[in-house]
Amino acid sequence: MKKFSAKFKSVLLIAASLVTVLLYQNCAKPVAQSSYVVSGLTEQDISQQKAVGVLNTRCARCHNPESPAAGIDVTNVDLMLAMGHVVPTEPNLSPLFNSIQQGQMPPSGGITQEEITDIADWIAGMRNDTPVNLPPGTVPLPLAANFASIKQNIIDRRCLGCHNSTNARGGVSYSTYAATVNTVQRGVPASSAFYTSVATRNTMPQGAPGSLSQDEKRVIFDWILNGALNN
Repeated sequence: MKKFSAKFKSVLLIAASLVTVLLYQNCAKPVAQSSYVVSGLTEQDISQQKAVGVLNTRCARCHNPESPAAGIDVTNVDLMLAMGHVVPTEPNLSPLFNSIQQGQMPPSGGITQEEITDIADWIAGMRNDTPVNLPPGTVPLPLAANFASIKQNIIDRRCLGCHNSTNARGGVSYSTYAATVNTVQRGVPASSAFYTSVATRNTMPQGAPGSLSQDEKRVIFDWILNGALNN
């Protein structure tokens, strides 16, 4: 009887050990469905990473902080949201996506349908109340006859693609206030290349979306007329 009891205890000990090993193995196995939780990223986080990766690869050469052609800096999601280039949940209402989907951007082409889908999925997956976190100085300004507003609303969007510190086409740069006033005769808009190129000769800006609006021309005129201050 004692011999049988000892054997029984040994069997129980072995069985318990096997159960422990199996439980450890099951706990140690990664669970595919919770991989986002383990990594600390949501599906939307990963979708944004893919879309921003496409934008950085295909678009950042012309749309970066130093040279934000058409006022678009694809490296700054918050700024794209604040400026209305991206409309949360609405790819087809987002100017950024429409220009890509319609083949206008990038000008050299090469973007794949899969990459276009990645951008669409990212925008569609956003929350309607997606927060926008902008540092001081980047909050959108109303159009007005002062340099800060003209810089943000006109120069950054319409001029820096061709006239920046690294690509000063025609020897003209608008990357800083000092560079901009080199094209201005204070108090005399009609003798200022910055104004005449956009309002009199209408040679700038080149390409889409074409000439400036009357309001944009007016604030440049008024700013120069009032002394072209660094205001």
